[in-house]
Amino acid sequence: MSQEYISVPPEKYPGVRTLDKVTEKVYDRRESLANFLLKYRKYLKRENGTRIGLADLAEEIKTEPLDKLISWSAFERMAKEQGLSAVQIRAKKAVVRKAIEDAIESERALEQIVHEETDVPVSVAEYYRKRVREFGRAKKQLEEFADHEREETAMLDVLTSEAGPPTPETGEAMDDQRKIIMEIAQNRDDFISKHPEAYFIEMGRELRTMKDAFDETGKIVETPYVREKIDHIMEIINAGSPVFIHGELGTGKSELARHLARTRLSAPHLKRWEAGHLRPDKSDSEAIAAWEAERERESETIEIAGHRGLEAESLLAERIVTLRDVPPPGEQAETIEENWQKKKAVIMEQKKAEGKRFSPRELKEYEKTYREAYLQSFRSPVETRRVLGPLFRAMQEGRPLLIDEMNAIPHHALIVMNDYLTRRPGEIVSPPFADVPPFKVLEGFCVLATGNYKPEDGLMYAGRQKLDAAYLSRFGVVQYDYLPGHRELEAENLSEQDQRDWRRQNELLLMIATRLMDKNLSLTLPKSNWSRLEKLAMAARAIQDIFSEVEMGEAWYTERGSKPKEVLKENVLSLRHLLRLMDIWVKEGYRYPFDVYLYRHYVERSKGSRPEEMKYLFQKLQVVGDFFDSSEGWPDSTKEGLGVALAGFNVSKVTKKYDKQPSGKREKFSSRQMIEKLFGPPPERMVFLKDELGMTEKKTSQESDEEKLARARALALLGEISNKAVSMQGEDFGKDFNI
Repeated sequence: MSQEYISVPPEKYPGVRTLDKVTEKVYDRRESLANFLLKYRKYLKRENGTRIGLADLAEEIKTEPLDKLISWSAFERMAKEQGLSAVQIRAKKAVVRKAIEDAIESERALEQIVHEETDVPVSVAEYYRKRVREFGRAKKQLEEFADHEREETAMLDVLTSEAGPPTPETGEAMDDQRKIIMEIAQNRDDFISKHPEAYFIEMGRELRTMKDAFDETGKIVETPYVREKIDHIMEIINAGSPVFIHGELGTGKSELARHLARTRLSAPHLKRWEAGHLRPDKSDSEAIAAWEAERERESETIEIAGHRGLEAESLLAERIVTLRDVPPPGEQAETIEENWQKKKAVIMEQKKAEGKRFSPRELKEYEKTYREAYLQSFRSPVETRRVLGPLFRAMQEGRPLLIDEMNAIPHHALIVMNDYLTRRPGEIVSPPFADVPPFKVLEGFCVLATGNYKPEDGLMYAGRQKLDAAYLSRFGVVQYDYLPGHRELEAENLSEQDQRDWRRQNELLLMIATRLMDKNLSLTLPKSNWSRLEKLAMAARAIQDIFSEVEMGEAWYTERGSKPKEVLKENVLSLRHLLRLMDIWVKEGYRYPFDVYLYRHYVERSKGSRPEEMKYLFQKLQVVGDFFDSSEGWPDSTKEGLGVALAGFNVSKVTKKYDKQPSGKREKFSSRQMIEKLFGPPPERMVFLKDELGMTEKKTSQESDEEKLARARALALLGEISNKAVSMQGEDFGKDFNI
């Protein structure tokens, strides 16, 4: 370990804990102010054009209204330059004013934290400054672990690839190498478990990776469960077998296959493509954008969309009729002559290779036939040619093939692929067509198939068929379920370690929250709505389990005591539905309570065709999930006649009051708070740099006014508030804090 860390003595735990708790408040307030300044600092100007700091503003607003302190005329000029109408300018002004007022409140709160009393001699500002520096040290240490692990893994790869036939010596060498890698991972995990800064860095990196993946594709994130399935699939593919990914509808099977193609499987094809399509010069932005768009298309799978009408010809090759370009009559004779000379050279060479030769008469007859046939082709410009289907094209181009909804394809069409599914790169394939020459399978070819199917118990969806055992035996089979989640809320009074374990397993909530977070990994919601998201994830997982026919507790049984699956026929609350709900809610600016969107875009889908299903979902979401509060105008599921009430219910009964007034206050969770909510609280600080232990001693006397002033100044002098903000704002950033 590159830093000189020592264990914190048990008697110093209380002092360390106190300082860490106070410092967490500083982190959150500083992050909030940094994000505010990045967005709104340009509006903090006086009438004379000089900038006003938040600390000054917080003081002056005590005697002067905000509108007299801020230069709104400058604001209006900027708004007009942006082409905003008078109505839009008024609306934006209200938004900016509210943001500034909230920032002033945060500035005052930060000032209170600065002067918060603790029973240790170090000031909050000094301790915070040391902790910020500690983030840098922890990051460096984690990078050392990562570099070491990469080096040792590369050595294991070399041993594996060059080992040749297995021997006791090579096996022992590889085992030793794996032990080294495991030891590095253990040391890293041990460091994180004793070091809060390392914990936040590691969890923040994981959350950032997930957020970036969502922003890029909007469909799939590599949570621990997803990575586990990816590893399993890659093992099968690397062994040379096709993979059948099966599970219930809405689990994301097809998106998982496409994600694998984009991130891993298309690499050989993209390498070849890039060699023939050089990236344009960086000065040509349009050409670069077009190149990147084309590269993205090349990274996708070649797909077969399964359906009952699919025939074998569509999978292998098809004949298509096209129009040829026909030269003008004056050029036809020249074209025929030019092509005859080429043809003549070929056939003469062939005869010579056979030890024979054409007689003048034979050659003249051949020429006459050739010229007449060529001339006839000009009179009929329509030509028929064979085009390779997706299976052979994937082989020829060295790309992953996705057979989506494989068990919806008729058996007689599937069976024609039998001999081709397990072909490996480098093998020669001879398509069963006289006019298609043999070709070599390029590196990168592999087969992924999906289906809403349970091969282990024979259950099928409508329109699907039982897959032939001999055909399916060629595949490695991977079950892909809904994301892990809990069917009950987190219990109170869990230990911090139990909280971390519980939250790490709630990947469904993690996915929902990641969708809603901003690019800074913070989250703003209408007040008291975080608990709604927790209940939503709980209810969604329970409904998914019902759909998958998992045995449920009595709380989820129907009124008549029958099994839930007997009622829940189709409308499962899948991740696909959840993400759509989140997107609509955010797009409308949280205009209505989330219950409105849950009802409109999920529960009401069952209206008309499946009234019992709609009634069941509404009742369970209201009673178990705590949605649809009857005091807000929703039907009461505890009373008789719920089905009739829902049939005649109009959601405008709930929404009309929100059309007349704003939806209410918002609450913002910092990136640190989001890490705690999704992964659990950081571990207690168990290690310290040697020279920091004295900070946790008990005070021997009360601070003087001078010491308090020095403590406040120390906080003001911190320039390490936000690395991102500092890099974007430079030296001027501190001026906004009245530095």
